[in-house]
Amino acid sequence: MPDRNSAALSEEKINHINRVVVFPSTRKDYLSYQKKFLTRIGGNLPETLNGQGKIDVAKLKVRMLQSYIVQLKKGDGSTPGISTMDKIRSSWFNLCRDSRTTLTKEEENEISVFFKGLRRLDAQMRASGEQAVVKGKSPISFGLYKWIAMEFIRKSNTFAHLYLVLTWNLMCQTNNTASIRLNHLKWIQDCFGVFFAKTNVIRKGIVLTIRKHVYANPFSPEICPLLSIGIYFLCNQEIGNTLFPGGSQNTRFSCMLRDVLRTTAGKQTCQSFGYRSDDFGVHSLRKESSTYVSSGSTCGPSIVSLSLRCGWSMGGVQDMYLRYEAAGDQYCARIVSGLQVDSSKFAVLPPHFLDPID
Repeated sequence: MPDRNSAALSEEKINHINRVVVFPSTRKDYLSYQKKFLTRIGGNLPETLNGQGKIDVAKLKVRMLQSYIVQLKKGDGSTPGISTMDKIRSSWFNLCRDSRTTLTKEEENEISVFFKGLRRLDAQMRASGEQAVVKGKSPISFGLYKWIAMEFIRKSNTFAHLYLVLTWNLMCQTNNTASIRLNHLKWIQDCFGVFFAKTNVIRKGIVLTIRKHVYANPFSPEICPLLSIGIYFLCNQEIGNTLFPGGSQNTRFSCMLRDVLRTTAGKQTCQSFGYRSDDFGVHSLRKESSTYVSSGSTCGPSIVSLSLRCGWSMGGVQDMYLRYEAAGDQYCARIVSGLQVDSSKFAVLPPHFLDPID
């Protein structure tokens, strides 16, 4: 029989394994939504409180969640978007899972029907002009991306420039860029590779390790990843094991991107592209880079190569049988670096020494 200490350690490890299903940043968002929801419920419905004055999750009803979402308003009095409501629903499910409260099939079906209705209503309001047709952040076009890169160069901001160029080229979420470590980087013949072990694609419980290729663009040095990372290393020679040391580097970059777009020159440039500076965020890079690769020409890469590079699940059988191969990713990488796919220069080599010993 295992002793009490072993049993306690096993229980602690099991709880830890169950918790890492949700990424820390996502759990932080969930806790924020749960706090607002439970504060509203506890104040209006005292029957949901237990003897210690805390919310008893088992006493919460689906109708309470629906009522909260219907009454929810933003600071300016407008109704939040569907994505916000989806996050509230996810935080509800997470709250039930953490408290070991099981929802019945009827409750799950009630929530599903309610959210289908919300989406239908949202589509009708957009069509009638009661709400904006486009919601969320707009994609940053390739031209605007090059302008932002030049602005960071003018400001001698090596961190922001490399973070921008890598996020665009890797076509990843900003927190993935922030988590890159030096041992994730490897030179591969005429490019360097970045290894990703944490993506949205998990098959049969196995996390796929994806090697994303990154190519130089000597014809547009302001967006050349190899030049950017070289300058960054020269200016930051003691960075440790993490490429971007320190906490909340994604937030740091987000603030820098916002500031450069809100300058007078930034507002004018955004306006020339038909947007306002507030229309963009960090996720705008991922939105446009994937579109630029897939639809920037009539001979784009396959959807399989694009999905694997972006870390998107294709679902079901496709995730099981359509696997990663270097050639498809290399094609995506050359396109996203800004090389012209219809030019002989598409296969250009990176700047290199003639003598390999140098």
